[in-house]
Amino acid sequence: MDWTRSYTAEYRVYRVDRRTWADAERVGGVVSASVVRSANGSAPMLESGTFAYDGVPGEEVGEDYHRVVMIAEQGGERERVDVCTMLCRSIGTDAQRGYAEHSIEGSSVLYPASRRRLLVGTYAPQGSDGARYVGDLLAECIHAPVEVTGGFTLDSHVVFDAGSTALAAAWLVLKAGGYVMRVTGDGVVHVVPKPTEPALVIDRDGQGHVQDGISADYGTAGMPNRYTAVDGAQSATAVNDDAGSDISVAVRGYYDDVYDSKPVRVGGETLAAYAARKLAEASVADDVRTYTREYRPDVLPFDVVRAMLPSRGMEGDYRVRSQSLSIGRGITVNETASREVALWTA
Repeated sequence: MDWTRSYTAEYRVYRVDRRTWADAERVGGVVSASVVRSANGSAPMLESGTFAYDGVPGEEVGEDYHRVVMIAEQGGERERVDVCTMLCRSIGTDAQRGYAEHSIEGSSVLYPASRRRLLVGTYAPQGSDGARYVGDLLAECIHAPVEVTGGFTLDSHVVFDAGSTALAAAWLVLKAGGYVMRVTGDGVVHVVPKPTEPALVIDRDGQGHVQDGISADYGTAGMPNRYTAVDGAQSATAVNDDAGSDISVAVRGYYDDVYDSKPVRVGGETLAAYAARKLAEASVADDVRTYTREYRPDVLPFDVVRAMLPSRGMEGDYRVRSQSLSIGRGITVNETASREVALWTA
């Protein structure tokens, strides 16, 4: 399917077999649908949605996994695309003679991990593979398949706060190693290194697929210029005193502090190297763009969009932060992505 060209689409909903994660019976055709994906927050569930599908009066719609499928047609060729797979529950039914429209609320397949509380004292052990630990943790509490790519070694125990959810614990470990989660349309959870290569390139030839009206936002408020890490009797501090940095002590004239009493070191780094790395990570400003574009099934939160549209104020590599999918004759995506601008490096 060439997603830069026009196509027609029809939509179906299938119940998902929890044991095999394959389609079970078809439960209806989509009447309306919207999907929201977001990488924002400390422990994002990555997606949610609402949709309506047709059915019959008296039909029971209990909590279950449903998959929304698009059948796209172009030039006589048809292609199936799994748009989303979610844990769904009914929020209402509009029944008429011989017909019923079910209103459905969808939660991410990660939802059970957001409800599972870890026992006091649970930790990810020193020397373990952080990515594999997260994969195993998620597999214990969600139905969706979990696939892990690569790995990284934890240099110290990661002890989770009392009452922490499995999802929050998973994100804490992943962020220490520069890893993320992605949920693809089939509902499979992928634990992967944060993407660096573009999943989508928007250049002059493809700019017609981005609607007019690209909005911009940029700010540095709250960004630190000093980072102190404490590990037992040890402490280390990294300071941004670079006169060429807009957020440095030299420019601001005051310290903007972060105090970290639970450092999670990786790759054999010293505490000083850890503090410098964390300050550098916290010194990345977001140059944000919001726009509406045509759908591509393989672009998700955390992915990189490479834009070459200087005349429209968008040039460079932008990381997707959120998406809102409007489903109709085709799918359009309202997307927010940010370009990372390093204001200090270690």
